[in-house]
Amino acid sequence: MIKSMANDIKDRFSNIGVDLSADDIESRLDKLITKFKVPKDEARRSVINFYLKENKIQSEDFYKLSAQASEIVSIKDIKEENQWISVKGKIVQLWDALHDSISQVGLIGDETGTIKFTKWKSANLPELVEGKSYLLSNV
Repeated sequence: MIKSMANDIKDRFSNIGVDLSADDIESRLDKLITKFKVPKDEARRSVINFYLKENKIQSEDFYKLSAQASEIVSIKDIKEENQWISVKGKIVQLWDALHDSISQVGLIGDETGTIKFTKWKSANLPELVEGKSYLLSNV
């Protein structure tokens, strides 16, 4: 799991032209997760933020550039939460949001399956329309 996370982080930085050592990334993740018992998603964010600061990259630029460089993922290939991906699909269904901080919630689908999505009000994104297709980058 840690090796996979390290390779993913290395690939994300590589996509924007920054070469990092997979061993160094893995070591940092292992220390946070194993020694300090940091949850894996928080450890991932911490390591990414470390390399962003070290390479003087704005987080907005990193996520925008790495999402543009990343391939579109089929819905059936989404295996874990809290991974940044790009997905292309049709809004299959929308539901009423049950919390003030949520703008929209529903299902997006492609030819491989469907998955639930949540769009937060703080994201200030345009409204998604049921039945329309979208390319969602860095989600």
